[in-house]
Amino acid sequence: MKTTTYLALTAVVLLNWSSLAWACSFSTAGCQDIGNTCGPSQVCAFNPEIGNCACRARSLITPPLDPKFFANQDFQAKVPSAFVLQPQTLPFVQQSLIKTRIQGHALFNVIHADGQLSDSISRFSQLQVEAKLNILKKVFQMEVALLKIAPPQLIFDKKTLRATFFDFDPAHPSPGRVILNPDLLFQDPIPYAPILFLIHETRHSEQFQLAFGPKSDPGKLGQVYRSAFVVQRAILDKHLSVSFCDFLTLANEYEAFQFGNLVTGALTSGKVDTTGMGTWASQYLPNGELRINLYNLAQKVGPSSLLRAFNEIEKGQYRPSH
Repeated sequence: MKTTTYLALTAVVLLNWSSLAWACSFSTAGCQDIGNTCGPSQVCAFNPEIGNCACRARSLITPPLDPKFFANQDFQAKVPSAFVLQPQTLPFVQQSLIKTRIQGHALFNVIHADGQLSDSISRFSQLQVEAKLNILKKVFQMEVALLKIAPPQLIFDKKTLRATFFDFDPAHPSPGRVILNPDLLFQDPIPYAPILFLIHETRHSEQFQLAFGPKSDPGKLGQVYRSAFVVQRAILDKHLSVSFCDFLTLANEYEAFQFGNLVTGALTSGKVDTTGMGTWASQYLPNGELRINLYNLAQKVGPSSLLRAFNEIEKGQYRPSH
């Protein structure tokens, strides 16, 4: 009896030892396949479905996303109300999509109705500097009038190190300043970039006035823009290192690129290259639809999975140089 019990216990110990020693399991170095138990087309890796290491098909294992390019949940979760990839801002995304299209097409119609201006825009790259500046000033005036906003300062400054930016201060609200460096802008390989960026930066003034102005919007649009500008101000002032997608899915950047791309794309019959103008959530396909419609995507995958699904699609825009 004792011999039988001893042999049974020994068998159990040996079986347990064997399963620990010769298996895909955790070690101090992570998941390791001790004894080569995984097949030739498999790799020992963590399986989130079981919360442990397991032999998994190599095709299922993807390299980690580049944190300098893709959206990072840990970063955005600090102020989720500022980013369009967070569940809290989905109502903003839905509302802004409608507003952007209505006002974008309206601005295109106003500019296009001016035959001389429209013709000059089509020949923009061939014009002299002074003529280009006059076009930018006229487009600026049209946008301000259409949006019915207090005009921000339009400044052409050849000394600034940045080609284009909107200068704002949440602590001291004003219409802000749209600052363009003609020397840098007119060297851009994309001939219509100056027009696109002018429309983009002027759009920021409209957003900022919705968030902080005397006629600020107390609804979802104003609230989300307010959070976005506060976060952006902190990023700029503290010189924080932020990924391409994190910065461009701030609500104000997401929508301003969407607006600028829409109007300039229509003015140039789709000839403007918007490859680097925001993420794919702000860019349009030839048929006029967004490359990534965040609202539709959220309906498909669920709001809590939006950022992850966005990153998966954004792999198509990813370039290691970002």
